[in-house]
Amino acid sequence: MKIAILGCGQLARMMAQAAARLDVVCSFVALEGEDTACVAALGKVVYWSPGDDTPNLYAALGQPSIITVEREAIDVALLRELTTLCPVAPSPEGVLVGQNRSLERAMLQALHIPCAPYRIVTHTDEVRAAVAALGLPLVIKACESGYDGKLQWRLHAPADVNRFCQAHERGHWLIEKFVDFKCEVSIVAARSGDSGFVAYPLTENHHRDGILLASIAPARQVPARLQQTATSYLRTIMDHLGYIGVMAAEFFVVDDGLLVNELAPRVHNSGHWTMQDDMTSQFENHLRAILGMPLGATRLRHHAGMINILGSTEGAGPGDLRDPDVRMHRYNKMPAPRRKLGHLNVSARSEAELLSRLSKLHETLYGAETAF
Repeated sequence: MKIAILGCGQLARMMAQAAARLDVVCSFVALEGEDTACVAALGKVVYWSPGDDTPNLYAALGQPSIITVEREAIDVALLRELTTLCPVAPSPEGVLVGQNRSLERAMLQALHIPCAPYRIVTHTDEVRAAVAALGLPLVIKACESGYDGKLQWRLHAPADVNRFCQAHERGHWLIEKFVDFKCEVSIVAARSGDSGFVAYPLTENHHRDGILLASIAPARQVPARLQQTATSYLRTIMDHLGYIGVMAAEFFVVDDGLLVNELAPRVHNSGHWTMQDDMTSQFENHLRAILGMPLGATRLRHHAGMINILGSTEGAGPGDLRDPDVRMHRYNKMPAPRRKLGHLNVSARSEAELLSRLSKLHETLYGAETAF
């Protein structure tokens, strides 16, 4: 069985590593000259730029049985052209909703799934009108291309509004009311073509400067009913889209439930902890879903966590690997500020043990202990 993955980043790397265990051969599409170091030696890489011939691309990839994506920042027109040659999962429409916050919020509203009060604006006059309607503080996010805190602005006072409007006359922005949330959680689920569906436990997420730093599963101090609520919301979305593959949803936990913050039509950083020996990882379940295989177990038998290695190759080293409950995953990337270079997965028999290990790993990586 052959599959092709659009994108050559760390998610493609881990997908290909899972594919090898299923005896599936991968090839990769490098989009507009992207770095391919993450997928080195894992399969053939074909370079693509806008305007290139799509049938030639398909042939160069080895005529795969199915094509998938590792991120939402993909040319949807390319995906639609590829659907005339072989199945594409998730579908172009599913990817499109995930890469455009305006479409995402409209879908949530249509499905009666709650999110923060918002406005979609394109001009500074509409920005000021949204501020008047929603009140401060607010968060402004570009409708496309923003991730890891990029292309986002927080407005706390009228002076912040004036500065934003002076710097940006026109654009395409989501403006939403700032949410005073208890914590952020996410859920990862897989849906197959025969409507098979599995969901992983709710995960508690901690960020630094808009980038995911660590995840804890199962999420602490979150009522059990919210697992059911999150699962129901995500299944409703995936069924609505006819979605095949893995999708993630991020939520704010508030007094009366959950508010959707963001959807990701792909495997997700907050699901990396699923690479445990006693469960089916999100990467394998994504492949199983798109290839029509039975979906694997998502039951968590231990407490699990993940901490990202950000911006440096210093810190965690061979000494950490002597602990059988800590697994290192490096992405073969060159160091750069804020770049995700790898992650450490941790398992423990108790929540206290997990938190202690995560704090010690944080101290090893970043020079300061953190109380998670």
